[in-house]
Amino acid sequence: MKRRMSALLCLFVLGFVVTGVAAADTVISIGIKDPGFERSDPASSFWRGTAHKDALNGSYYHDNQYDRPDLYATWTPTITVSGKYNVYMRWIAHPNRSSAALVHVVHKNGRAEFQVNQRENGAQWNLLGQFEFAVGTSGYVRLYSSPGYTIFDGVRFQLVEE
Repeated sequence: MKRRMSALLCLFVLGFVVTGVAAADTVISIGIKDPGFERSDPASSFWRGTAHKDALNGSYYHDNQYDRPDLYATWTPTITVSGKYNVYMRWIAHPNRSSAALVHVVHKNGRAEFQVNQRENGAQWNLLGQFEFAVGTSGYVRLYSSPGYTIFDGVRFQLVEE
């Protein structure tokens, strides 16, 4: 039994080494305080920071209900393993939030456009879709200021297939 467990462990370790995929490379979460997050105009008075216990890093930004398409935030991951990724976004929900916040996902094969309802499903990871990303920083998620308070909190990229 001991010998069998050792053999299984060796196979697992060998399989892990051969693929070269570390667990940390398969999930990338970016909040507003993390590298990879950028605002379109950080000095603008339109941005408001708010502390909240359910936000990814304890706080989020909102657009103060200005609905300005030139006001946006971008989450850019550093992809170390190319492949298909589930892409998620999170926000803090409230009835005064945008019901149609505009999101672009730029990936290896182009760009996808979505509208998310930030009045619902707050403080959780909401799946936007599955997209292919190449190694590097060419892909990103961008959220635009939209009618209602638009919440800029976090984005997650989770590898599902190499």
